[in-house]
Amino acid sequence: MYPSSHKGQGAHNPYQLHQSTIYNPPSEPQGGPADRPPVTPTPSASPPVHLLLLVTGSVAAVKLGLFLDAIQSEVCHVRIATTQSALYFLHRASPSRTGIPFQSIISDEAEWSTWEGAGDSVLHIDLREWADVVLVIPLDANSLAKVSNGLCDNLVSCILRAWRVRQRPVLVCPAMNTAMWDHPVTREQLLRLQDWYSHHGGHPTAEIHTTSPSRLPATHQEALFQVIGPVTKRLACGDVGNGGMAAVEDIAAVLRHTLQLIREQKEREGAA
Repeated sequence: MYPSSHKGQGAHNPYQLHQSTIYNPPSEPQGGPADRPPVTPTPSASPPVHLLLLVTGSVAAVKLGLFLDAIQSEVCHVRIATTQSALYFLHRASPSRTGIPFQSIISDEAEWSTWEGAGDSVLHIDLREWADVVLVIPLDANSLAKVSNGLCDNLVSCILRAWRVRQRPVLVCPAMNTAMWDHPVTREQLLRLQDWYSHHGGHPTAEIHTTSPSRLPATHQEALFQVIGPVTKRLACGDVGNGGMAAVEDIAAVLRHTLQLIREQKEREGAA
């Protein structure tokens, strides 16, 4: 999946652990079709879509396997990159049919182990070039603060810092304590990202354009930056309030819609 000329190809090449997974319609899952959300099958002739999942250090990361279950019917190439703190939660993930492909997860260590000198591929740039869309699931308060201030001290933040803004979609799923979500800086940071990644203005009085299954973007341009807003629930700390990550089924529905917009955009570009 990466250029064959990359230095260090061979038995110890970390890229060999990071091959894309293609989520094809699975055989009937245990419990029958009611166990997964209905989707419109993707025509095999459609252009392939590359989905990059970025996982940060919120307890909501335990739902990654459940999210992979929810997109099993979608045909796309998937790669997963995580922050170091996200791995703590992934090893405590909720049981799922798909499971989490730990052997294929790309972490900070791979960023350094695959580069030895000038001319070598740079992992976060390779991933940026590969991906048609990035979904940050979940987006914790720390990573939001880093990215909205242009910091890039780990693989996930480097990918977002190097992203080709206003060209390919970025979807984020915030998840944090209610007090963190309600803090004024959270709105400021999301508006800043919205201003950078989309064509919506970043004026202080601007609205954060949240997305949900009942409020979907109509065009590829409208899909360039989407906040799949948090929900009110009992949080991991025991508090009840807004800040819990949106339901994985809702995130999957938004993603499926976005993938279709990307396919249509690819078809238009191919026909041009």
